[in-house]
Amino acid sequence: MKHVPLHVILGVATLLAVISALVDYTTLAELSGQADTWASIRRTIARTINSGSVWAGLGILAGYSAGSRRWLGALTGAGVLLFTTTVHYAVGIAAGSVPPDGFVANATWFVAAAVLGVPLGLIGVAA
Repeated sequence: MKHVPLHVILGVATLLAVISALVDYTTLAELSGQADTWASIRRTIARTINSGSVWAGLGILAGYSAGSRRWLGALTGAGVLLFTTTVHYAVGIAAGSVPPDGFVANATWFVAAAVLGVPLGLIGVAA
């Protein structure tokens, strides 16, 4: 039976959430044109780590950890993506790259995590 421990999945999810939130932070030097090289590197990292395929892979990994239990894979896929989205916006708010109403303003992403996490988790079970 395949198994990835939950603490490993949550660790990967937390790392993804924190990195994706912090690379969205734009410095004053970037805005004033004094850090163009860093701005380019930061945007490349941000576009890569914030891509849908990276986040979808996390949902699939979560489902994979459920073994052959489809219901658990679906639940884990959605739950892990909701957890990751929550950490992402909490870190963004704390860092100042997301406004204080970030949870409400980005409710669509929470709905997407819950809805799309189910089939992604099921894909992970089938893998």
